[in-house]
Amino acid sequence: MAIRGSLSEAGLPDVLQLVSLGGKTGCLGVSRGTEFGFIYFDGGRISHASVVNRQLSTEDSVYFLFTWTDGSFSFEPGVVPPGEVERESIDPQSLLLEGARRVDEWTLIRKKISSLDLVFALDRQLLPLIDGHRDVEALIRESGFGEFTVAKELYGLVSADFVMPIGKTAPAVARADHADEYRNLAIAFYRAAMYDEAIREFQTVLDLKPGDAAAGFYLGLIALQRRDWQTAAAYFQRAVAVSPTAVAPYHNYIVALLRNGEVDRADAAMDDLLARGGRNDATVLTASAAIALMRGDPLRADADLHAARTITGSARPPAAWFHYAGLTAALRGDLERARALLEEGVRLHPGAAPLLNNLAVVYERLGHYGAARDAAERGIALSASIAQLHTNLGDLLLQTGDHVSAHAAYRRARQVSGG
Repeated sequence: MAIRGSLSEAGLPDVLQLVSLGGKTGCLGVSRGTEFGFIYFDGGRISHASVVNRQLSTEDSVYFLFTWTDGSFSFEPGVVPPGEVERESIDPQSLLLEGARRVDEWTLIRKKISSLDLVFALDRQLLPLIDGHRDVEALIRESGFGEFTVAKELYGLVSADFVMPIGKTAPAVARADHADEYRNLAIAFYRAAMYDEAIREFQTVLDLKPGDAAAGFYLGLIALQRRDWQTAAAYFQRAVAVSPTAVAPYHNYIVALLRNGEVDRADAAMDDLLARGGRNDATVLTASAAIALMRGDPLRADADLHAARTITGSARPPAAWFHYAGLTAALRGDLERARALLEEGVRLHPGAAPLLNNLAVVYERLGHYGAARDAAERGIALSASIAQLHTNLGDLLLQTGDHVSAHAAYRRARQVSGG
């Protein structure tokens, strides 16, 4: 379950302790205006933390976020750090005392250094980076030290009258060369499932760089999450136009078209993608098989699925592959092959309720009513929100003479489907 709230009502140290004591795994996203940071947890321990557009270690990132007293937080369970980052295992309790001490010191430091756009000049001696032009932000960036360390050193220098503030840098103007910063912030929002904030930042990227493929791609992903198929298709089409050789935007464009019921356009786009090298991608071939089944061509679907599994090799095919492979075999009249494929799929993907639904149908057609009922009930236990599972169970119960239970199953199917 997601946890959301305001930092003005619940301080970050309290939220951190709550997530830690609960042994949670996921991402705690923290935002304040245009600033954003995230802390990843693995079993209640911190595995990675970062602040967008700041080069800080995991510990310094957490200490920096402790200083935020306004803004919002959102914990999304199950979200893991990006694959390229180094993961750690830090006890949050070890950071809380040091974080509290640093927050107290910040109160004193800010009396001398009230803003990161202050510029300092030397008063008594020359120090390498303090030149009357660099502001505090630049000193942090160029020194390689964290914000707290630089501010603390400056506090000492200001208190001893070694340096003095002489003004502020001019505010930055949004230009196309700042698009990377907005994009990084937007991606961080996306990873934390803060989609409204992500849309705002990605739109800024497109205002600065209308041809930015990544922004269009992520906006398409958000539209898919929200089941806005037409908007998703439009964004992915835009991304495809910018990067015509990229497979992922093209594939998602096709998915959005199919979800929107535009099979003809999806089929034409698939032909184009296959011609551009999509035949070397198992996911693309599986999607091609799905379109072939919609077109009533199980022979083409079978060929695409066979090619997809050949590419996959010894790796485990995804649940979607088994779904379409079982359906294809059934449509070709080979129910035993469909059963074997779906049983393999359920064994490899025990949490895939749609596969259990399909397996129940195949068992029923083979006359194995007990196995069919067991498969349907296992699917409902995994995902009671699939109306077809309740309908299939009702059909099975009706065939075995249990009319009362059958009508109850049909009633649950209508409730789930909103009927």
